Amino acid sequence: MAKVLTLLVLRILMNLLLIGWIFLWIIKPTTLWIQSWHQAEDTIKHTFFGYYGLNFAVFSFPPIALSIIGLIYLSLLPQHHRPTRGGRSASITISRPAIINSFIGIVSCFEIIALLLFLLFLAWTFYVRVTSDFKKLTPVKTMDFNL
Repeated sequence: MAKVLTLLVLRILMNLLLIGWIFLWIIKPTTLWIQSWHQAEDTIKHTFFGYYGLNFAVFSFPPIALSIIGLIYLSLLPQHHRPTRGGRSASITISRPAIINSFIGIVSCFEIIALLLFLLFLAWTFYVRVTSDFKKLTPVKTMDFNL
């Protein structure tokens, strides 16, 4: 019973870490993040981490922790509960080849989803940055041009 509870806690922790890491990437281009990030950078720039160390720590800790917790989870999982190639599950279906092409190679559904999420986050960042720059523009009527 304790082992099942430990597996459940580890699985919930992995899901929370993944959701938190994705949330970091979603909130990164917003003004709330930029304001709080500058305050954090000012407090930590004189430490061992320096200017770029905070970026490295914040954005690389969740995947590293996720990998370590996943390793612990798989080592505690009983051998007969581990996924095999013979069964039908969602994780195996998503890892099967979706596109086989001589130009791009073998692409699975998971890789297509990862690419789409990357493009979505890229578009989101671009949209937020451009709209905040448009808000900072001064109206043409207030500019005094002498032609």
